[in-house]
Amino acid sequence: MLKAIALLPVLYVAAAVTLPLIPVNRDAPLSEAGITVFVQSGRYHTELVVPLQEGDWRWDERLGLDIAPPDSTVWLAMAWGDSAFYLNTPTVADISWPLALRALFWPTRSVMQVRPMRGPLAERDYRRRVHLTTPQYDRLAGFLARSFLTDSSGAAIPVAADVHGSGDRFYRARGTYSLFSTCNSWTNAALRQTGVRTGLWSPLVWGVMRHR
Repeated sequence: MLKAIALLPVLYVAAAVTLPLIPVNRDAPLSEAGITVFVQSGRYHTELVVPLQEGDWRWDERLGLDIAPPDSTVWLAMAWGDSAFYLNTPTVADISWPLALRALFWPTRSVMQVRPMRGPLAERDYRRRVHLTTPQYDRLAGFLARSFLTDSSGAAIPVAADVHGSGDRFYRARGTYSLFSTCNSWTNAALRQTGVRTGLWSPLVWGVMRHR
């Protein structure tokens, strides 16, 4: 039993290294046209950047956002993650080992982070453009919408605002955060279900960004 327990970290690291290398949607074409979204990374996490309004998907109305003027230069960065980690660590300096270990090793409540961004946005090492067809974008937007926990009327449930000083907002989210369900595996799952080439599973930043 002790040997089996000792092997768990080794197996986890092996999965975190190898599973991102296994591509899914490997035959998905790389289009130069369509609806533009971005995959964006930080030091520890990834997020998806989508238009504020695109077709029937009007995130300002869905999330109760007062952003003016709602034009094509307004984007929303969306990310999913551990509630305590997001809300109690405004800066990297605020990250503590107890908080990080609790988030990783004990299933905890999750939130959706939404942050407005002004464009136009350009590609960078940390930000990669992805072009989607309308059906693909509908699948992505549907995945994002289902990530929000809603009340009896179907409205997203706000938790906090401007925690990081960037105009961000937080909403209650579905699912629990853990070592096996991280912000990066959430981003990876969104891309996989959209039909974009990505890895089989990726709990770390590099596994998400390597396919971009």
